[in-house]
Amino acid sequence: MAAAANKLGERLQRWQKAGLINADTVDSIERWEAAQVAEKSLSSGVRLGLPARLAVAFGSILFAAGILLFVSAHWDALAPQWRFSLLLGVLLGLHGLAAYTSDRFQSMAVALHGAGTVVLGGGIFLSAQIFHLEAYWSAGLLLWAIGAAVGWALLRQWPQLAMLAMLLPVWLFGEWARQMDALNIYTKTGYSGADILIPVAGLFLLCLTYFTAPSARKASSSSIVLMWIGGLFFLPVAIGWGFAATVLDLDPVGLPTTITWIGWTIAIVGPLLLGWVLRHRNVWPLGIAVAWMFLDLVVRDHGITPLSYAWWEVGAIALTFWGYAEARTERINLGTALIAIILMGFYFSEVMGRFDRSLSLIGLGLLFLGGGWALERFRRQLVGRSQQRFES
Repeated sequence: MAAAANKLGERLQRWQKAGLINADTVDSIERWEAAQVAEKSLSSGVRLGLPARLAVAFGSILFAAGILLFVSAHWDALAPQWRFSLLLGVLLGLHGLAAYTSDRFQSMAVALHGAGTVVLGGGIFLSAQIFHLEAYWSAGLLLWAIGAAVGWALLRQWPQLAMLAMLLPVWLFGEWARQMDALNIYTKTGYSGADILIPVAGLFLLCLTYFTAPSARKASSSSIVLMWIGGLFFLPVAIGWGFAATVLDLDPVGLPTTITWIGWTIAIVGPLLLGWVLRHRNVWPLGIAVAWMFLDLVVRDHGITPLSYAWWEVGAIALTFWGYAEARTERINLGTALIAIILMGFYFSEVMGRFDRSLSLIGLGLLFLGGGWALERFRRQLVGRSQQRFES
């Protein structure tokens, strides 16, 4: 803010020397700009530094943990009506306190609303316990997700969006697991593998959709939240897809035909529709990702061979150049990291066992030194060129 004010002052002085404006105009502009800065500070609050943000985050977590401990310590001694009243009071109290502090301390209000959304989930499941309601646990997740969606629609704050983005996939996974239990797939038809492969495929594509939510330089706050969620879960989910599609010998169509079609439709069409909402016409790279996933199932029929590693390298390189095309540094970084991980996996499984211990260690060292240097140079060049393309 201070740097912007200095630049404005320098421009005003240059314009005044050129005779474009006089001293009175300069004073009027400076007073108006100062008034705008003061009004913006009063309405949105002072931007917090990292220590203050960490204090607010950990304070909110400790506060919520203390409430949970207090409730658990006195839970057995309370009558059912007092239990429900306590849950309702905590929920209303958190959101009420957040509303009270919204004009004074916006970050605190966001944290308290987020804690209230978390408490809502505990309240849903504990209410079912209080009144002895028989329901599937996935139904409670759906109610929790609906509450997070309502909170996001009303508040437009990132904790509710983050909860919604995580709760909906977990609810779908719970419904899928309940359907598998109803089919009694393990005792009647044997172990098919599609009951594992379909949800893992859906999670993998959903994480990729979240991670690539920001399109080019147009990154809204909601797309940044989804990008962080997708980035945090992308690597473990990708490893899970790799094991399910390559290592494990799973049958992608071992379930009844109707269930198979419904499962694959939700797993593929759902993330694609979300990608269209987030990226509109730029959703076509996700279609390429879907084709890559199904071709990966074809490649794995030949076992774990160098072709499998090569196909995964193709996917990692595609993600890297996708980031280059849209000037998204996080995709370039993750793509190059995946290239390195796949190369290491190929060396350990296909190359290292063919040499004695000394030669294998020498090769590993050369791979780290030469490969690391080459990948880092490759990454920096892509980042620099992508930024130049969008700045020019």
